[in-house]
Amino acid sequence: METIKIDENMKVGGINTTEAQNYPDKVWKKFLAYLTPKEAMLSCSLSNSSSIEEMKEIASIRERLRVASLLDDYIKGNLNDKDFNFVKSFFDRNKLRGFVRERMDGQLISAISFISSMKTEENISNYIDVKEKDYDKLDINEAYILFEAKEYLYEKRVIKSNQDLYDRKAKEESDLHRHLIRDYGRI
Repeated sequence: METIKIDENMKVGGINTTEAQNYPDKVWKKFLAYLTPKEAMLSCSLSNSSSIEEMKEIASIRERLRVASLLDDYIKGNLNDKDFNFVKSFFDRNKLRGFVRERMDGQLISAISFISSMKTEENISNYIDVKEKDYDKLDINEAYILFEAKEYLYEKRVIKSNQDLYDRKAKEESDLHRHLIRDYGRI
């Protein structure tokens, strides 16, 4: 059975738990506040000639910006009930992975190309370590590539873990079958 070791620097299995806990907050902040050039233009103008679709998009932009402005207080628990429910409702409707990918629509292929050019999991892990140290300084595209790199490594580790469990189960069943034959003869 594999054990998880926690060292004095609050690392679990090589991952800094303090950073891991703060990482989703940083991602939410960066991607909530990010406006495409079109969104920036729309958020500044609300004219009578705006279509219903534009008005919906403006409302969505303003909702995101409001959540971004309330996020720190939400994390600290310093919101009144109305603002707390507003932010909670937003998070209930938007999951991090889907939200980030929606915000970066069209960038997924370039992110995957960049990640696959690193070839090995070790290179990707090193890239993640370097970029996480200066996360606040990353532009939105670098932050997105980092997000996808972390997702890629997570999925690879889950697949490996599942395969290890499957292999262990198959071996245990094989051993059980072999022992039953040894102890009781042909089944």
